[in-house]
Amino acid sequence: MSETLQRNQERLGNIKTIEPLLGALRTISLGAWRASLAKKSTMEEYSNNLLGILDQIIPFVGNFSYSDTVGEGVNRVKTKLIFVIGSDRGFCGKFDTNLLDKLETDYFGQFQGTLRIWMSGDRLISSAEQRNIEIQRAVALTGKSYPSYSSVYNFSRNILQDYEKFLLDGVDILYNHYDNAGKYHSEIGQLLPFNIGKHYNSEQVSDWPNPIIETQPVLIYGRIMEQLITVSLYNYFLESSASEHSTRYSLMEEAGHNAGRLIEDLNMIVQMGRRHAITQEMQELAAGAGLI
Repeated sequence: MSETLQRNQERLGNIKTIEPLLGALRTISLGAWRASLAKKSTMEEYSNNLLGILDQIIPFVGNFSYSDTVGEGVNRVKTKLIFVIGSDRGFCGKFDTNLLDKLETDYFGQFQGTLRIWMSGDRLISSAEQRNIEIQRAVALTGKSYPSYSSVYNFSRNILQDYEKFLLDGVDILYNHYDNAGKYHSEIGQLLPFNIGKHYNSEQVSDWPNPIIETQPVLIYGRIMEQLITVSLYNYFLESSASEHSTRYSLMEEAGHNAGRLIEDLNMIVQMGRRHAITQEMQELAAGAGLI
């Protein structure tokens, strides 16, 4: 057997071994992608319910202006936290690279103040360290396809505590926004100061009856705002998760097709090599017998 034939047979065996793994990764990514979108839809419904309650509570809070929470004078922010949401695993193309590029372009040398950079995602953190980007905190959250709500809630409380103690003047979220299957773009969202006007529609029609409030309205308002901020942060994670898993699914789908084509091509090459080897062996036997 020629060396070329043996090498092609080894390549064929290796690709046949890898092809089922690509299929398994594709299936896992598809499930995680759909789960992220389903969870996002559930959280949007929950957020709408919170806004419905908020609509009933606000008239009892007293003199209230949405500008109090929108954060007028954002340009005066001196200490800003940039929280970057990346990936824990590979096989998702430039998912983390795009985030770091946007971080360097939009903040480094542009923001006049103190930047604190937190990151979530082992792959993202590893890539950031290779670029010598200083990370103040690596955030590890529990969950499989996406972080659990409880872990995000605890993390959100840590951010809010720093914000309430005036250790932070603003919090931005840098993440990959989900556009479509395998398509996303890096985007920056403002978490704090929380822009309630972005979520709340004062002209929305409510079917709620006149509420009976036994708890202090301000306490209810504070609790709802805490939940809205947490849900907003959680949605950033879900957007990132949907982007990551849909991208990985698309790449594994393409890799699977490429592997299938390679297997077909190598099968033909190996068969031709075998026929050539058999023909050459027959010729050698015939020559040895003096037939030719």
